[in-house]
Amino acid sequence: DIVAIVFQEENTPFMPTMIASHFLHSFLVVQPDVLPLVNRYRVAVTARLDVPFFEPKLPVPAEFDAGPEFRDFILRKLINAENASYRAEQFAKLEARTRCSLLQTLHDQLQAKTQEFSGAVNFVTDDGLMVGLDAACGVGEQQNGSASATTTAAGASFLDGFFRKALSVKIRSQSVESNLAKRSSSSASSSSLTNTVI
Repeated sequence: DIVAIVFQEENTPFMPTMIASHFLHSFLVVQPDVLPLVNRYRVAVTARLDVPFFEPKLPVPAEFDAGPEFRDFILRKLINAENASYRAEQFAKLEARTRCSLLQTLHDQLQAKTQEFSGAVNFVTDDGLMVGLDAACGVGEQQNGSASATTTAAGASFLDGFFRKALSVKIRSQSVESNLAKRSSSSASSSSLTNTVI
């Protein structure tokens, strides 16, 4: 959809504006050269103004014999044309918007998982601003006593949740290590028995 190969008959004019497309940015025009007993092709390349130059350069004259060299030239030219077209203004804007959206999604997921793991809670202040646990627990100024009690309770639940998760991970890792140790000792004893039998 970004690069097109146009195969045209001899002496047929080609105008890229005849093709209405928002995505086509580069055209490779291939025209057979009528010679007896020889398959030769003339190649021309055209692209929109905002597409930067791309390799390989066309030889002068831009004529090729049919064969693997011509095929390789066409493939390299097509791949480089597509890569260069991505740097055009339209595709650069789309890429920036997509990248921004993906980064925002990653940020939101990371923030949610971090809050889930740490038990952190966001608080809404009287101004309607979201304040994290650090700001709510005394880094910022307190306006009344009820807010202080709420943040203290939230701080306690944060610490409880954090220590519970940290201890469960430690206990889980110790049980896994003990199971592995039991398996290795049992496999060592069984292998020693098999060695004595043989």
